[in-house]
Amino acid sequence: MNIYLFRRLLKMKKIVKLAEGYLPTIAAVVATACFQAGQVYAGDTIDGQSLNLPSVDIAGKINPTGPAGISYYQVYAVGSSNAGWEYLKDLQTATTQDHGGSRITVVTFQYGYGQASGGTLNAAAGTHEKVSVCGPSAALYYCGTGDKITGYLDYYSFDGAQNGYFTGSASSSIPPLGTWTDSVYIQ
Repeated sequence: MNIYLFRRLLKMKKIVKLAEGYLPTIAAVVATACFQAGQVYAGDTIDGQSLNLPSVDIAGKINPTGPAGISYYQVYAVGSSNAGWEYLKDLQTATTQDHGGSRITVVTFQYGYGQASGGTLNAAAGTHEKVSVCGPSAALYYCGTGDKITGYLDYYSFDGAQNGYFTGSASSSIPPLGTWTDSVYIQ
């Protein structure tokens, strides 16, 4: 089993408590099947709501032979203790829900190889965690051992933030070179 996945499973204290007897079976299923597009990864929760994986039709916008440098970048979702997860559409400039509470988490999705340049909310940096995803853009899943990484979900968490402008960016590590940036106003 992927060590990252194992660590994430251990962090899910509530679920582990309820499913202690089933943990070996759950781990075996995760290791062999991974997660498919639209399924949830229970480690990514806001008040019990899990983040759905992206499933986007970006066929006309990406390298059809597979990932190279970044060919797609977007602020994908905003999560908060007030509103749960809100999934953003292309070109959406503001959230529609009233976020805030004890924590705001913003997730960016990048398709292709590159390095996150960072994410800020009102010019303040939060904590950052990067998760690899595999598969074509319309059927992504969390990578298992030996899978070819095709993109990343970058999680930026901000404690105590209520609202403001989030800006995230990533730079391609191989051609096409360049820096991708996206932003959203969080209400």
